[in-house]
Amino acid sequence: MDSNNNKAKFALCSKSKLKLEALLPYMSYNLAEKHDLDTIKGSDTGSNQPFGIENTFTCAKKRVDDVKGYDFVISIENGAFINDHKFPQDICAVIIKDCSTGKIYSNKDKIMETVIMIPDGKSLYENVKINGISKNKLGYNITFGRLLSDKYKVPDNNWMEKLCNFPRQRQIGIGLKYVFGKLYVDNKLITD
Repeated sequence: MDSNNNKAKFALCSKSKLKLEALLPYMSYNLAEKHDLDTIKGSDTGSNQPFGIENTFTCAKKRVDDVKGYDFVISIENGAFINDHKFPQDICAVIIKDCSTGKIYSNKDKIMETVIMIPDGKSLYENVKINGISKNKLGYNITFGRLLSDKYKVPDNNWMEKLCNFPRQRQIGIGLKYVFGKLYVDNKLITD
């Protein structure tokens, strides 16, 4: 943190307006006046559709790995996985890296709270697989969102709002609330 004014510098590793909108309520909870927030591109994950819980978190972490010049770096990564009943589900991984210590805070232990069932998921999964596995083998070359957008004419980055009545901002917010809670517990954020 800047010792002159106790302002922490935060970076969101995304230029997505949707992700920024999801983050702002957590930054404005007595943080916006106390800290600075930038949006940056972040590192490429090498996968359009992260697949599997571990792979989704690997992709989220990859976005923050090389970022410098900030106190905290935030990564929000949506992925998919197949549940025990063989249905594809969407998940949202949230990572905040404390750059001074290198410690990673995440919602990995609460990831199931962000789950949204993917409509037509079984048939769409076949199309996702046909489009090929990503070069880094962490996911696929096409997203479920792209296929849902083509089929139902919904936004590919927020298909769940129209098809499941559950906006992506709300899904992201579940993960953010949990991870910011961990930062408060560790007294990493100044709110006085």
